[in-house]
Amino acid sequence: MVDGKGLTPEDRVVVYGYDREERRVVAERFSRAGFADVALHHDFLHDWSNNATLPMERLPGYRHLVSASWLNFLLRDRTAPEYDNRQSRICHAHYRNPAVYEAGHIPTAAPLDTNPLESPDTWNRCSADQLREALLGMGITRDTAVIVYERTRIPAEGDPFPRWPGPPGG
Repeated sequence: MVDGKGLTPEDRVVVYGYDREERRVVAERFSRAGFADVALHHDFLHDWSNNATLPMERLPGYRHLVSASWLNFLLRDRTAPEYDNRQSRICHAHYRNPAVYEAGHIPTAAPLDTNPLESPDTWNRCSADQLREALLGMGITRDTAVIVYERTRIPAEGDPFPRWPGPPGG
């Protein structure tokens, strides 16, 4: 996984996250893999990421991404960092393959077939009215924090749309 990120043992690595023990374990793994400059940052979320003067590369829409440990806080305590305790909905997304959801999902997650959210002709997002109707049908309003996740699987047999061939070599 590190190879895919372009990291080499000569790079400086800063490990951060919500859980102190997880940070320590990850830092140890980097050290064992030959990374010499590994640092732990214990309050990264508040000290670094909120300071616009410090260097930071961000994904577009990064503020909308959450980690598995964040989701665990929400499931366990109904609260999580940066969460304002409004209504939430966890959705296990799939494309015309409910067996993926049925094979296992996060507790309280609802199945979300993405087909009703897309135009059948272009696979682009459907109209705003159609999207609103589909989301309201799932109990999702403008005040709902929605957490969407999926496990990539090949669509169900007989699916008329092209299949994703899967990762190289697999």
